[in-house]
Amino acid sequence: MTHYFTNSLTKQQKATVRDLQKICFAFEQLENGPLLSNFLNIDKTLPCFFLAYEGEDLVGFLEAFFPTTEEIEINAFVHPDHRRKGIFSALVSEARKVYAPHPFLQMLFQVETSSESGKTYMENRFPHVDRSEYRLKLSKTRWQEKKKPAPKTGTLVEATGEYLQLFIRTATSLLREDATFIGRMMDSPKRKGYLYIYMDKPIGVMQKCEEEESLGMLYGVAIDEAYRGQGHGKAMLQLALDTLFDSCDFLALEVDSQNPRAFGLYRDLGFEIEFQVNYHRLILLSN
Repeated sequence: MTHYFTNSLTKQQKATVRDLQKICFAFEQLENGPLLSNFLNIDKTLPCFFLAYEGEDLVGFLEAFFPTTEEIEINAFVHPDHRRKGIFSALVSEARKVYAPHPFLQMLFQVETSSESGKTYMENRFPHVDRSEYRLKLSKTRWQEKKKPAPKTGTLVEATGEYLQLFIRTATSLLREDATFIGRMMDSPKRKGYLYIYMDKPIGVMQKCEEEESLGMLYGVAIDEAYRGQGHGKAMLQLALDTLFDSCDFLALEVDSQNPRAFGLYRDLGFEIEFQVNYHRLILLSN
């Protein structure tokens, strides 16, 4: 067994990973695919892709996502014919060695509820579930059937030109993220940011990323705490959905289990649960 790690994947490596992903995902009906990019990692020089080979065949893959210095999110899969050989444990061990000199506090392992092998492994090794996330999806057809006129409250503007820096400042405050991280996301040609303005004040933000030709992902949806519970979140999303469905047929987003109000809002707008991911926690303080 040969292990290899890197901070970027070649075109051929990405194709090989996707081939392995298809096999593993079909075996357990999985949907939570890896990013295959280090674009949003806080340190792009750190290895974030770990590969295991049996001869020339890729049999295991682990991706680490670390947008902050606090936690590392792990997405991994092993070929069904090569399980129970310690491949996943070996990949995790390699990753822990790489990240040991750095100040990360914890690893979070993403496990879909349909992955029986993943659930069994985590129950034996890292049983504590830090949180769960739901992937929700809405089709253009369903939105057109359900939508109602947006309340006449605020307006939605794209974060370009004079609005870009205002978006970065507002998103930094509302999402409690680092301004550099927000700016790095907005550098991507696949991403667009939007400001929700009420009475000449920016009180809401959201982003759209073009994942596939017909699918857009929504990220960083937030309303100023002082204006929550007043219908502004629903108004912002209604305005955004009318705009965003001009360029795609499906929109998806992820919502945390610790945010039931947002979950209820998305469901009310027509979003349906696509799958659930549990995040199992491994504390790294002992490193």
